[in-house]
Amino acid sequence: MMKNLGVKNYRMSLSWSRLLPTGTVDNVNQKGVDFYNNVLDALIAAGIQPWVTLYHWDLPSSLQGKGSSDAWLGTKIIDQFNDYADFCFKTFGPKVKRWLTFNEPWTFTWLGYGTGGNAPGRCT
Repeated sequence: MMKNLGVKNYRMSLSWSRLLPTGTVDNVNQKGVDFYNNVLDALIAAGIQPWVTLYHWDLPSSLQGKGSSDAWLGTKIIDQFNDYADFCFKTFGPKVKRWLTFNEPWTFTWLGYGTGGNAPGRCT
C-alpha cells in the first residue's frame, strides 16, 4: 500500500524491550530481530527508505530500578544504551542508512522524570 501511495521514506522505531528483553546483549530475542528484519526487507523491496529511531520510550523494565541512580537518572544507562545502539547498528546497519537516537527526548525526560506525568512517573 505504501509503495502504491508513492511513499519514499518511512519513519519507524525499534523496541529495545522487544530486541533485548533484559536490556542487555546477553539476551537477544531472535523473534524480535526477525520481525524487524522482515519489516526492513519489505520496505526496501518496495523502494522505501527506513528512517529508524533507536529509543521510543520503551526502556526494558529490568533497567528501571529503584533509587536515584536508576535508568535515565544514572550513569550506567550510558553504557547500556551504547551496547543497545551498537547491537542495532551491527544487526540492522546494512539495511538502515538513516538513524535517529531518541523520539521526542523532552517528553520522556521532562515528563517522565521532571513532572512525573509520564512513565516512569518520577518527580526529581
